[in-house]
Amino acid sequence: MQQATNNHKVPPPPVETEPQAPAPRHYSTIVRNVVTNWMWFALVLASGLIVPRFIGQHQGKEMLGVWDLGWSLGFYVGLFSLGLTSAVTRYVAQHRTLNDWPGLNRVVNTGLAMMCVGSLAGVVCAVGLASLTPWLVQDAGPETVQIASRMILLLSIGSAIQLPGTIFGGIITGYERYDLHNLIRGACDAVLLIVMIALLVSGCSLVTLAWLVLLMEVPSFLARMWVARRLCPHLRLTPAYLHWSTARDMVVFSGKSILQWAASSALYQLNGILVSAFMGPAALAVYSRQRVLVFQAMRFIRQYAVVFAPSSSALNATGDEPALRNLMLNSSRYGMYFTLPIMLLLMIMGGPLVDLWMRPGYAAPAILTIMALGHLLSIPQFGVYTILMGMGRHGVPAMLDTGGAVLSVLLAVLLMGGVKVGMVGGALAMAIPVALVGGVLVPVYACRILHLRLGRYIRGAMLGPTLANIPFALCLLTARRVLPDNPLRALVLGLAAGAIVNLVIYWKWVFPRHVRVECLERLGIRREPAEQRPCPAQATVPAAFAPPK
Repeated sequence: MQQATNNHKVPPPPVETEPQAPAPRHYSTIVRNVVTNWMWFALVLASGLIVPRFIGQHQGKEMLGVWDLGWSLGFYVGLFSLGLTSAVTRYVAQHRTLNDWPGLNRVVNTGLAMMCVGSLAGVVCAVGLASLTPWLVQDAGPETVQIASRMILLLSIGSAIQLPGTIFGGIITGYERYDLHNLIRGACDAVLLIVMIALLVSGCSLVTLAWLVLLMEVPSFLARMWVARRLCPHLRLTPAYLHWSTARDMVVFSGKSILQWAASSALYQLNGILVSAFMGPAALAVYSRQRVLVFQAMRFIRQYAVVFAPSSSALNATGDEPALRNLMLNSSRYGMYFTLPIMLLLMIMGGPLVDLWMRPGYAAPAILTIMALGHLLSIPQFGVYTILMGMGRHGVPAMLDTGGAVLSVLLAVLLMGGVKVGMVGGALAMAIPVALVGGVLVPVYACRILHLRLGRYIRGAMLGPTLANIPFALCLLTARRVLPDNPLRALVLGLAAGAIVNLVIYWKWVFPRHVRVECLERLGIRREPAEQRPCPAQATVPAAFAPPK
């Protein structure tokens, strides 16, 4: 029986070839997964924008800061997942490709047992976090401290009890059925959003909302388990498949993932906790609104990038390094196409955007610009990390992220506690490590692993997207200059003009011909004979935006 790990043999550097589009079936799978991920993300984005607005309106700015603090602490309870979800996704995809059903069952059952232990440890940790509440909200009144303590306890317990269900989610994604995974998540999140709004309007406290979040984990778990068993008829849940060697292999793999996850959480969540500790919950409420916009941009691209993990795992199982290299180039190039318009919008129109979302008093354009600049190069390259994770080569990136997190904490303490530059110090402490690690060091490492010249990667991934988005930036800047006294109108006009220009450019020069034909056919505008219809494997990108030869 095959073990859950692969022996990585490094062949001599192959002759580089131009990245080709995926095969038709694999292309359709990636598109389906990305589209459904974005549909689910749209719901999460709506929830992330609407719920804080209602909390700020009905509970006040201080309670909004307490809510942000509760979610930040809840993330740390997720550390007890030990990164096993990514391990399950990777090994399920690998064993499914090799038809190794005993190996698949060993991975699932061993992971489920480990996650149950992690869930119990998370509940204990939740109690400890709740006891730290008075120290974390020092400037708040006794009633606020009491509400915060109960809310942190409930949200942290909710994060703990969801851990076993993520194993079944890993099975679903290992089968590359992100559409079913997103259907479950979307249904639960939609119910949660509707009931939350009703509770806030009726005057319920944040403790009631935390109870709701906790209780929604039960139907989510049951739905994931049912779908996973339907997808994998070979799945058997029994202690007979518990295996110490499988646990060791999974921990070795997932240890790299949890190290990266912990480093990322420390960089973002601890950054917010330090802002609250140095400047109070009210300042955190303003700071978090800028961070949320950048964080939502990150989540948007992660929904695109995450689908490459099972694909790269399957390719790595068959030793197809040229396909892995092409996958990396294509994922980064299109990640840049998706990211640049969002980050340009945040940098140029960030202030009016926050005013439109919340209300006057929450905008901090300088803070948002610093954060967006720091993430400008790192976000488009999320696909690089997921591909390395699918290959089992994500240990070095995890260590780099850990170093970036340590640097972030040191900078935050120095700039906010020592130099006392306020929220600007918090933003710089976040942006500098992210730009250095995610934007520079990780891509350099990936190019070395896949025998890809760094210069060719930079030209292939960044040149075309940069040229394509210059008109979009000019539209936004022109609108701000023409309407300096009416930023909201400048936002609407600049975004509308830029979106039209970008749509024309992307349609003509970015989207491959087979994508354009398929879109027109779905709209009923055009229908080509089958013999003239372009195949994704033969699709080309116009020379102006194609990777250099």
